[in-house]
Amino acid sequence: MKNNIEKNISSDEKRRNMISGLAIGAALGIVFWSALDGLLTFPLDLLVGMGTGLLIGYRWGKRPPPMLMRYPPGVMWRILIAGAVLVLGLFGYLYLLDLDLTNTQKLLSSLLAIVPAIVFVLMLVSAIGQLDEMQRRIQTEGIAIAFAGTAIIVIVFALLGLAGLPVPHWGFLLVIMVFMWLVGKLWTMWRYK
Repeated sequence: MKNNIEKNISSDEKRRNMISGLAIGAALGIVFWSALDGLLTFPLDLLVGMGTGLLIGYRWGKRPPPMLMRYPPGVMWRILIAGAVLVLGLFGYLYLLDLDLTNTQKLLSSLLAIVPAIVFVLMLVSAIGQLDEMQRRIQTEGIAIAFAGTAIIVIVFALLGLAGLPVPHWGFLLVIMVFMWLVGKLWTMWRYK
């Protein structure tokens, strides 16, 4: 059975998986660099992230994990490009916030991050719409579970905040939402096995 799975993956798809892994790894390297706040040098983080991404892409090229959706050709490229523009926009916005700008200029510079974020989400929605019926159902149920889990966490943090406890930064909400989406997706895939 394992050999049949490996034979069904074309060399073009293997190459796409390697490039996708490289891009995801580079993005992870940039995120690690910014999160570690300069503990390591930027090129080292980027190279380590890209190397890790290549290894992940190589593994996906041999046998894709079951949680990956099978998008039509070109769809994954649009998502990766939109994600890269989003990361660049976020870093550009963070850079501009450090400059001595007026409030109006800061508000306008936020469009550097807001517009690519909206485009990225629209690309994800478009990609989910192009999946086959079963994969679309898995994604939709995963999103529903993520919404419920994120709502529970937001309610807990809001009530703890009312009690006077420190509330985490709202930026963590996106991380929680993506994590809950992954949990919901894995749960739904396990249920339909």
